[in-house]
Amino acid sequence: MNSKRMVLAAAALAAIGTWSTVVRAEDAPPPKDAQQPKPPAAESTSTTVTTRDGNTVQKTTTTTLPSGKQVTNTSTATRDGNTVTRTGTTTGPNGKQVTHSSTATKTGNTVTRTGTTTGPNGKQVTSHDTWTNDGGVIAHSGTTTGPNGQTIDRNSTTTRDGNTVTRDGTATGPNGKQVTTHDTWTKDGNTVTHSGTTTGPNGRTVERNSTATRDGNTVTREGSRTVEHPGAHPGAHHARPHPHA
Repeated sequence: MNSKRMVLAAAALAAIGTWSTVVRAEDAPPPKDAQQPKPPAAESTSTTVTTRDGNTVQKTTTTTLPSGKQVTNTSTATRDGNTVTRTGTTTGPNGKQVTHSSTATKTGNTVTRTGTTTGPNGKQVTSHDTWTNDGGVIAHSGTTTGPNGQTIDRNSTTTRDGNTVTRDGTATGPNGKQVTTHDTWTKDGNTVTHSGTTTGPNGRTVERNSTATRDGNTVTREGSRTVEHPGAHPGAHHARPHPHA
């Protein structure tokens, strides 16, 4: 599990396809020798096995890192009426495990989800989220509580207009500082185009753009990320291609 961040909630936008987004910021400035070509980065490979037995789905994904070390994710999801219960384990190359569990219940146009993630040291992060669909507009509110009791409040609104989905969100940390996001996805045939902006509490922005195209069972994705520093002179930003922008 990445020690710098934990993805604690994701909403599926099934209206125009299954899309998910993880917003990440790059803090490091561009290297001084950025103009020099770099060798292509080594790639990770993943294998997933999914089995279904009645209302229960089990999935195991094994990811082999460029170093040859492996990370294994196992999960089990069981549906009982309007409730889906999930349990899972992530095992790192060193054998340490992170366990997670959640329960999501749908009542009318509202979905409520509670979850717990436990690290290898026994410390826990809990989350509580609610999504409400009101005429095609999905309002989300959630709270994440860390092992030290500090909380992060998250709110977002997602709207669909034809083949376009727009999402605006705000995350407020325990110190009151906020991070805002604005994202748009547009589907045209087998291609989904995404553009988004993340603004930090200091005014620093990260602009993200990507295009994903499906051809049979293959999805090709290309993207870029541009970081704008507040008060920087024109041209002081940097852009770099990124496969997960």
